[in-house]
This record gives sequence, C-alpha cells and structure tokens, in this order.
Amino acid sequence: MTRYFRQYFHSDPMLELDESTAQRRGSYVAEVEGAIRVFRCFANHKLESLVYPGWDDPATPLADARRRVSGAPSRPWVGISPPGEQESLMVTCGDALVP
Repeated sequence: MTRYFRQYFHSDPMLELDESTAQRRGSYVAEVEGAIRVFRCFANHKLESLVYPGWDDPATPLADARRRVSGAPSRPWVGISPPGEQESLMVTCGDALVP
C-alpha cells in the first residue's frame, strides 16, 4: 500500500494526502511499503530523492536505490537523522541537489 504526504520529516508527524491530491500538487512524498520501506520524494512531478529510514548499513538501501533509478545519476547522502536515532539514507536522483 502506498501512502502520500505533503513532505518528508524524519521524526515529526507528516500530513497525509490522498493520492489524487498528491498527483495534482506534483510535489509530495509517497511511502512505499514492501521488503524495503522507502519514501519517494517528488518535486514538480519529478522524482528528486529516495529516503530509507532506519538503516545503519547503507548497502541494502543503496542497492535498492540503484535498481529503482537505474540509468539515472544518483548520489547517496547519509546522516539525515537526529542525534541518537538510527541513520536514514537519502539518495538524490537525476540532477536534484539535496542539501
């Protein structure tokens, strides 16, 4: 099941949207649950980044990100978690720049 949110927050509650509102906005976050939990972050209808919460070792989420964005340039960013919490991995996609 996919859930949609206005934007991604690591530890704050996120405002949930219905699918049609998210698609209409074009800038939203889609939480995809499966073997690997991932948040797909879109801006202007384009995938900008993938966020993998709760990983200490980035090998598994990086392999998943490479599979999801095969052929597109991507860069991993690690350490977007508050101190004392498990790390999350963010992978930027295409030409997106995430500080």
